[in-house]
Amino acid sequence: MANWTCSLFEEDLYNKDFIELADWLEACRSVVKPEYCSSEEDYMYSLGAFCDEWEGHYEYHNATYEKNSIYRSETVYKALGYIWFKERLSIICDYGEGEYIYPADTYSNLKSSVVSSGKTFDRIRGLYDETHEAVQNAFINDGEDFKEKIHDYISNQSFCAYKFYIRILKDGKQLTDKTYRAFIEQCEKAELYDEDYEVIAKKNNYNNALKEFGISKSVYNDWRSSSYCEKDFDKKMFVNMAFILGLNYENAEKYCNLKRFLELWK
Repeated sequence: MANWTCSLFEEDLYNKDFIELADWLEACRSVVKPEYCSSEEDYMYSLGAFCDEWEGHYEYHNATYEKNSIYRSETVYKALGYIWFKERLSIICDYGEGEYIYPADTYSNLKSSVVSSGKTFDRIRGLYDETHEAVQNAFINDGEDFKEKIHDYISNQSFCAYKFYIRILKDGKQLTDKTYRAFIEQCEKAELYDEDYEVIAKKNNYNNALKEFGISKSVYNDWRSSSYCEKDFDKKMFVNMAFILGLNYENAEKYCNLKRFLELWK
């Protein structure tokens, strides 16, 4: 077992699901921040040292566990996409007289606060799986028609905002109260109850959203067009698309190879 300076690399990643692993990835991304350092040189040194250790962690797990490495797993791939997905997800308890919005920023915060967390997480996993599968489908059959499939995902799912409503039922009727605290007390007294879930998806303007990733409407439309080939676009276009799609390293490389990006950029 390797010894790591950063405690995050000592964690058992193999017993985490993709929601928990998403928190771990975000924690790694925020270990080194400029405000934590005394100077810009100190920041650059600390960032470089952390990246070197993270690369060592990546190589250690791939060499030790080979094809079963966490970094080569479906779990980490889904975690990368879930980081972007949860920013667009609101989890709301409807208690009749009002609504309570749960803190969904981390797995632990949500689990400790949400009513009936087990079933709620199952529903959230199912909702995310639908978007994850849409990306996966773009690479089926060696990426045939992959641009059309990716556009379908981007225009219909990638930038959707989801409101996930939870309602508690007792004997077929919704439990309600004037305050959320009083509602929770009712739930505790009820002991046995059912849950009702409703998901409302709202499409956002994907062109405006793409612009935030540095991809203009005209550039995106050119990319979709058969009149342009991949050499007309630079690495920035690909990298930003990879972030939007939540691709891991292996799938990003596969995306490159589908249309010979790697050869074109040599």
